[in-house]
Amino acid sequence: MLYVALWHAANYYALTPVHSLEIFLPRRHQCGFELHVGRLRESLTRPPPERRHPVLMNSIYLWACYMSRPGSLSDHEPLYLSRALAAIPDAIPNPSKVVDLIQAQCILSIYFLSNGRLLEGSYHASCAASLAIQWGLHQVGSAEATPGSMLGEWESSFVLDPPADAIEQGERILTFWQVYELDRCWSVALQRPSIIPDSKHPRTTITTPWPQRMEEYEAVGFSIRNVRLAGCLITNIT
Repeated sequence: MLYVALWHAANYYALTPVHSLEIFLPRRHQCGFELHVGRLRESLTRPPPERRHPVLMNSIYLWACYMSRPGSLSDHEPLYLSRALAAIPDAIPNPSKVVDLIQAQCILSIYFLSNGRLLEGSYHASCAASLAIQWGLHQVGSAEATPGSMLGEWESSFVLDPPADAIEQGERILTFWQVYELDRCWSVALQRPSIIPDSKHPRTTITTPWPQRMEEYEAVGFSIRNVRLAGCLITNIT
């Protein structure tokens, strides 16, 4: 009985969010994921409405379990997978959680593809790419569309709130390029058309600046204005 109690206690510890997060963070680049680590850790201490959305957190815990193979933590992959998938409908209509949802879709895609589940992996990669374009992550920092167009009212439903600071802006930039890489790489591997268009049309041309290290977004002087200027530069040279 004592052994069973100790086993359950150890297993509970292994499943705590903090411990799972610490397993994930050193391995996050293996699924192409980047964000501000300090803010992610801090979000665990906030009230539920202010935390990162469960769809992202459960996807992170899922990857932590996957990377723990063949350890006992991997036994909980089905639990976190089901939780992540169940959280998607709640995240979709919430504009403040769009980036969380897109990041989660990328992790889920890599998870399925890593397990040979190509159809599901391709599905989540396509969802991430479609959401990124729908919410304008391909044009981070660009000027807003001219009002009065036929689609103006429809477009206004898919506009993210301005970023609070350069770090939040940086996470959006990094998320877009994560999606772009996933879309392009797997379109080749799976022999399917890419979702993110490659055109000069003003609605679809990519003006989001090239990604930087997160430290660059934290640095003094790397303001949102700098990000916008970088976006303009990329547009001019392409």
